[in-house]
Amino acid sequence: MNQDEIKELLPNRILYSQKHYLIITDLEGNYIFVNDLFQKRFSFISDNFIGLSVQNSVHPEDLEKCATASLECINNPDAVVNLKIRKPDFDNNNEYCETDWEFSLFTDKNGKPVGILCLGHDVTELERQSRIIIESENKLRAILDSSSD
Repeated sequence: MNQDEIKELLPNRILYSQKHYLIITDLEGNYIFVNDLFQKRFSFISDNFIGLSVQNSVHPEDLEKCATASLECINNPDAVVNLKIRKPDFDNNNEYCETDWEFSLFTDKNGKPVGILCLGHDVTELERQSRIIIESENKLRAILDSSSD
């Protein structure tokens, strides 16, 4: 399936999203499509993802989650599987950014499974803020628990 055939099957609001990454992998876990936002954000990994394995752009500890989610999509074609995946973050000393994804089965115009459609967005800042709030709550709770009535 070529890029034009894939684009014909997808709505423009997803193809050209400025907030959501869109990738499609084949059933072996190799990229067959990425939207412009994903390509731009992760261009430090590759200037062309097509044909590359997702192993190049996912934290090694998250690869099993991706494989399990993909298998669930294949076994349940109407399923949408949610998961968080760490991806390399060039802007942060080669650490990882946190991303939130929805995986679903991608089929051609005849309904034949072609791969896995993954729609995601960066949640790094949201996760960081959540950790700060939890740490602050824990400190406050410890202070209140240690103070006398």
